[in-house]
Amino acid sequence: MMKKLLILALCLLLLCLCACGPKVSKGDPFSYVVKEWHEKIKDDGEIYYDGVKLTAKYALIDIDENGGKALLLDRPWFYEVYTIQDGVAVLQQSFKDDPGGHGARLQKNGVIRVDKSQEKDGKVEIVDSFYRFENGELKLQAELIMGIGYCFHIPANGVEISITREEYHQLSLDYAGDDYKSPDLDWKPLAEYGR
Repeated sequence: MMKKLLILALCLLLLCLCACGPKVSKGDPFSYVVKEWHEKIKDDGEIYYDGVKLTAKYALIDIDENGGKALLLDRPWFYEVYTIQDGVAVLQQSFKDDPGGHGARLQKNGVIRVDKSQEKDGKVEIVDSFYRFENGELKLQAELIMGIGYCFHIPANGVEISITREEYHQLSLDYAGDDYKSPDLDWKPLAEYGR
């Protein structure tokens, strides 16, 4: 009887261990990335901000509407975009968010907008960067910089152009889309990947 209970207990333990966390599949290159993220988060412990527990999540989306999926990973203050190239998950870009509210977000038009503030000459300036997929790679389209008394537009060619605040706001709308809204993504907790 004791032997049967021990075997039952071991089977239940094995079942629990197998059921925890995301499932890894040889046919799904993203599953290895998700599993790695999940393990790192378990090592880091729980994350709280202003008393609220924050959870890591993922979404799959065809950002550039070419039929291929991109994996978006959103963990508090980190945001990563992966695609599959030659059967392997490839990190396209990693963004670090600012806990003060700035960060990377996918817009409805497929652009990833990254907002951040930085210090220059003892003053704070706002930098908006806009990324878009081109030929399967995430590429910087432009940056807009706004400080006290100045604004700049830096297109993909890297040439800094002085612009007005009105031009800054119009270019921001042009790059991010007229509504600044994110698409409705089916965000799920990392632990549920592959289930």
